[in-house]
Amino acid sequence: MLDYPEFGLKLIEAADGIQIEQESKHYLARKWKINDSFKRLIDRSFEFGFTTLMRRGHPRSLSAEYIGFSKSFDDLWFFVADQFSGRPEIRQITVEKRFHHILQKERVSFRWETAGGQNIFVSIDDVPMVLSMLQREITETPELRSRPPLFDQARIKTTGILSESDLQKIFTNSVASKRLERLFGGVKIIRENPSFFRSASTSLLSAGTDIPDVILETKDTFYVVELKKGEVNNSAVEQLGRYLLNSTLKQIVGERRLIGCLVGHRFSENIETTARGPFANLAQHTINFLVIVLIPIHLS
Repeated sequence: MLDYPEFGLKLIEAADGIQIEQESKHYLARKWKINDSFKRLIDRSFEFGFTTLMRRGHPRSLSAEYIGFSKSFDDLWFFVADQFSGRPEIRQITVEKRFHHILQKERVSFRWETAGGQNIFVSIDDVPMVLSMLQREITETPELRSRPPLFDQARIKTTGILSESDLQKIFTNSVASKRLERLFGGVKIIRENPSFFRSASTSLLSAGTDIPDVILETKDTFYVVELKKGEVNNSAVEQLGRYLLNSTLKQIVGERRLIGCLVGHRFSENIETTARGPFANLAQHTINFLVIVLIPIHLS
């Protein structure tokens, strides 16, 4: 048993999960065990003040497969350990989608699925960094505790795209809402700032900071996406080439098609005349105020 009297909390291991008791309420977190991996997550969560493991009205029954973490009984949940986290060794947590913009801004590696709740999966290795960000943001912006941040489309249409963060929000939201389905098909997974492109994680790319902004995965296609706030030009094509032509990329792509994708606000007129070799077959599309250039690549 784990006992935290300062938070009115007890975690009691049962035959079929962990009994969570807090402030005269209780529920069973099914299939969970109190092990070292679980204890580390609890310690990290409490370190940043996420000490409430149930919310007012949730869970709705006396058992659940998830354990949610909040600041108080009246908060929305911030993150959970759930059936996607891995058991008994926790590999990732699920972060509530209203914090999407925070992870984008801080260039945290994460993935999110376009179906269901569209919540965000973060590696367990990044949990201390993510919880620190959430703690800082909700201190500075208390309204994040109760409602999603507003995304001001009117401002974008008036002032244009002011940053690549703006562009990333527009692009990934457009993919998730299926407004770009005609171009990309049925995207199942969106990965932002993918960690597997960092040399610290694997040998896939030699430069640790040289990673694409977004990966889109469908059943049969793997899109590597680079975002440019301004003009999509030859320099951008060359940058994308550093990702696409890396020989070990085939390990991740497997049998799927590989397509490079450049997204920006304007399209350089001289790209088509200067593109050569594997980039000769690029195709330009303009959707709303986004310019999207697709470059099919064949890995030998």
